[in-house]
Amino acid sequence: MINRKYIILFSALILVLGMLANLTFSMERAVHKSGGVTLYPEDFTNGIRDLTARVLDKNDPAIDSYSTTVRGSDLSEIHGDNLHILVFRLNAQAYEVYFNGIHLGTSGDMESARSHIYNGIGNFVIHKEYIKEVNTLTINTHSLYMIGLEQSPVGIVCCDTARKITEDVTFRTQGMTMMGVGILILGIIITLMMIFLSEKKNHALIFFMLSVVFLSIYSLEFMYIPHIAISYIWFRKIIILALFACIFFLGLSFSKYFNSRQSVILSSVLFGLVLLSALLVGNLVLFKQMYNVFVPAITFNFIIWIIVAAKQYKKMDEAVIFIWSFVNLLLLAAADSIQLLVLGGIMNTSIIMHVMIFSLILISLFYIEMNKRNIKIRQESSQRSHFYQQAITDQLTDTFNKKHVLALLSDETPPYTIAMIDIDSFKHVNDTYGHPAGDYILKHVSHRMKSEFRDTDIIGRYGGDEFIVILLGCSEKHAFDIMNRFRMHVEFDKISHDGRQIPVTLSIGIAYCDKKYEYEETIKRADEALYRAKETGRNRVSL
Repeated sequence: MINRKYIILFSALILVLGMLANLTFSMERAVHKSGGVTLYPEDFTNGIRDLTARVLDKNDPAIDSYSTTVRGSDLSEIHGDNLHILVFRLNAQAYEVYFNGIHLGTSGDMESARSHIYNGIGNFVIHKEYIKEVNTLTINTHSLYMIGLEQSPVGIVCCDTARKITEDVTFRTQGMTMMGVGILILGIIITLMMIFLSEKKNHALIFFMLSVVFLSIYSLEFMYIPHIAISYIWFRKIIILALFACIFFLGLSFSKYFNSRQSVILSSVLFGLVLLSALLVGNLVLFKQMYNVFVPAITFNFIIWIIVAAKQYKKMDEAVIFIWSFVNLLLLAAADSIQLLVLGGIMNTSIIMHVMIFSLILISLFYIEMNKRNIKIRQESSQRSHFYQQAITDQLTDTFNKKHVLALLSDETPPYTIAMIDIDSFKHVNDTYGHPAGDYILKHVSHRMKSEFRDTDIIGRYGGDEFIVILLGCSEKHAFDIMNRFRMHVEFDKISHDGRQIPVTLSIGIAYCDKKYEYEETIKRADEALYRAKETGRNRVSL
């Protein structure tokens, strides 16, 4: 069992930290604080429309140019030898920046548009000698399905501010995404190791690992990639397919844990429709529109899963994990939707929040799986130990059986003394008092031996009413004293069974061994000594 309070606490902590990590940065605030110039999407125009983010329509050209003017007096108030233009989250596959007709730089591949630059920040240097009284800033774009700035305006700042903002944005986008991918890859490796080392495969965990694999592929959405080897439309299709494949395998994992085939139906249908669309639709704008229709169904999918898991909330730890993780994902999606409506841009700049949520699921499922296996191992070990003890133990007296005593003797290093102990007139006891009374006496004698002899001494039932004791590191004289004292204790014990007192005496023969591999000869000599003790009157110890 896992502590459910910790799962809830970690879920809340992940959500709060993730929200704060994305909400604390504002490009606009950072530019204003430094005394820089802020240029909003409405400030740019291509003669017809401004640079506000939108989906391209059939009349929009793929390559376009948007310009604005900046007064030299505003730029002169910015300290530093050179100024920097910062462009972040411009919807385009590539763009290039001109200042007063001078080319400052390019982000992405302007010729083929095989680049993914949306989540990267462009930093372009303006030398002071380029500045005039009225300046023209032009951004040429190459867009295949969307165009325009989201949330963050274009900023013109000094060198130090540009460096700080660039480092901050790069860490929040590329750095945190790379950390997230690293965590996901580590999780995949650990899962694979567990799968390969396990005799019985946990298919639910395998499906979850595949979900994590596709989440890693989806992380490309948050990366800055200046050149892509394939066409951009197939790049986008792969990313979107990876997202729905992630949901599909997450659904399979969920259904396995909760034995609910219905839980994977919607995710399977969604993945099938997206896959079919990717194969049949060649227009990126149309494919993106279809994607926008399918995305809300993911939220519906999570709601169904939460309802299914809620029924098992009190019975299964997995239900607690999935419910709170899915609630986090829904809250993340809700925050993105609100951000999109209010500020015109999504909130997430990296995949780190998704990674933290999936990591919580993975770590928790690992803990449960390992805990189950440890319990199973302990049970199997206990069973093996129980069967082993049964194999080496005499069930009546709870001492070692003859076979195990001889096995121990064959490995034992001298010196030691062997004592053979026989209960006098044991047949008469059975005939007179009954076999249950005989069994009771055998148990009493064995209990006496365990209480009087050392823990290092070996005690076993040799057969019938005869016992064998190996006194390790004990001389013959010392063994004689020990056995004689033991014999007298048994003789003076008041042994009663069914209200009748039964007199019990012992005959004991001992033999000393000081050479390796002579235990059989030593047993023989101890047996002979026992025979002499019985022949000379019983109730005595003989050497």
